[in-house]
This record gives sequence, structure tokens and C-alpha cells, in this order.
Amino acid sequence: MRRLREPFTAGSSLTAKRLRVTINAMKMRWWFIILLSLLFSTACQKVKIGFSVNDDDNPFWQPLYKGMREKAQELGVEVVIRDAKLDVGVQSSDLEDFIAAGCKVVIIHPYDREAVIPYVEKAHAKGVKIFAYDTELPGADVYCGFDNKAGGKAIGAMAGAWINERLDGKGVAAILSYPPIPALDERGKGIMEGIMAVAPETKIAGFFTAGLISQGLEEGKRLMRDIPDVNIVAGINDAGVLGVYREMVDAGWGDRNIGLFGCDAAAEALEAIGGNTLYRGTIYLDTEKMGCAIIETAVDMVKGKEYNRLIRYGLVRVTMENYGQYLE
Repeated sequence: MRRLREPFTAGSSLTAKRLRVTINAMKMRWWFIILLSLLFSTACQKVKIGFSVNDDDNPFWQPLYKGMREKAQELGVEVVIRDAKLDVGVQSSDLEDFIAAGCKVVIIHPYDREAVIPYVEKAHAKGVKIFAYDTELPGADVYCGFDNKAGGKAIGAMAGAWINERLDGKGVAAILSYPPIPALDERGKGIMEGIMAVAPETKIAGFFTAGLISQGLEEGKRLMRDIPDVNIVAGINDAGVLGVYREMVDAGWGDRNIGLFGCDAAAEALEAIGGNTLYRGTIYLDTEKMGCAIIETAVDMVKGKEYNRLIRYGLVRVTMENYGQYLE
């Protein structure tokens, strides 16, 4: 038997239209809710910034980290810091992790420059920006850090002025450098140039490897044993020089006419300078301010804003006359 169609009425057509409108409205609401959820989820994922440090066994790093973390919190981004501990394999693994984890910016303080260069290209292939810290890397988007040659000359010039004032221009100088890292080796050579430019009659007793306090302790013993007439020790940073300082004081050399000069304005170095000890001078770097500048620049990069491609530390010589301005 044929099924009879329901009779057409204006009311049934209107009901169907309303039903279709209601269904479409519900669909639109669901799509809108899904879109909002996606946008909210994306907004909740903080921009990540990775920082691979070749070795942070140096008090220099703490104010830099402080500046970075405070500025990151202020700007609503996340900064992840990894210490490679002078291990090429560890640093390579950390860089791989940063790129895979979706970091938008990666800051590289290389232990082995050649080993990390390939990661600049890898990062760029994933849309990740690269900061080269203290050692220039080809293709990096930003270089930030120290002008190592100028910084070394500033340390050397400070030591040279003391040699002229206290040693009649005739010092016996040991230079603490760190050849494994090219940037620090360049700083060490700058120290020699700075000394010789100001006190040309100084005898350079040699270059010694000391970028950490532990290395300075060992070189301090060696210097006192092998170069007993040494009266100037100028180093690439305060950490190595502080090691020498501790050894000399422990050996009873604290009252000798010796000048020790470093860089970074570490708290222990500043206290020693203010105490009229063998430690005569250092170079102040506003590392906390640098940490803030790094994060600000990184965020500008992510947002597509204009940014500085070169961020340099300023150089301020610190001696007994002005150490109090830099001692917290």
C-alpha cells in the first residue's frame, strides 16, 4: 500500500526552518567554542627561550641568570638554562633538546665553537632564532657579550698603570688565559697588549690556563714555586685570579708588593680590593642588566619587532677608589 504523504501546511515548513536554524546555530557555537579553546591553549603555552652555557662554575653567571629570570617573568615567557660543564656532547644534546622542545630562541655560549655551528642551521630550519653569547657564530641572529680584545686591553692597561706607579714600570707578569675557548684566549692576548702598551718594560713570564677558581689555586702554587719574583697576575676573569689570590694569602705572600687584576667584579674580588689586599682591580660588567637585555631582545624577535643585533657589555675599571659603588 502506498504511503500517503503528510499534507503540506505553512506551519510545518516554518517549524523545519526553525529546526535547521537552531541546528546551524548550535554548530556555530561549537565551532566558536573549539576555536576559543585552541586560542586559549596557544596563549597558555609560554614562549620558551633556551640558554646553553658551556660551564657556569663561576659566580659571574648568577646575576646574569637573575636578570634573565626576572625579565622573563615580567614578560610572561619561560627561560630554560642548561650547564654543559665543558662537555661537547652534553652541549650538543642540550641544543637538540631546545630545538625539539619548541624553543623560539636559543642562546649559545659555546665550549667548542666548531661543534655548535651546525646547530645554527638546524635551528633556523625550524624557525628558531639564535643568540651567540661571547663567541661569534656564523649565521647567528644576534651577538651578545664582551668585546674580548677591548676587555683584555682594559685589564692589561689597569695592571700596567699599577706597574708604573708601584713597580717603577718594571713588573714580572703572569697572564691567566683560557685557550680552549677562543674568545677567552683573545681576551688573554688583549691583556698582554694592554700591559705592554702602558708599561713596556714589563717582563711577561708566560700564559697560564685558569678560568675557574680551582684552576687558579693550582696555577697559584705553580707561580710561587716556579716564578718567585712574579709581582703581577692579570686574568681573563675574577674566578681564576681569586684562586691565585687565595693561594698567595695562604702561603704568607699577602703583604708583598704584588698586584692581582681580574674581570667580572665578583663579590669576593670587590671585598678583597676594598680590603687593601693583593687584589688591586677588576672590570665591572653589569651582568644583571645584560640578562634583562637578552630576554627583551629575544621577545622582540619572537614578536617580529625591530631588535639590536649586537649587545655589548660596557667596561668599567674598578679599584680601591670606587669599589664601593659596585659592592652590593
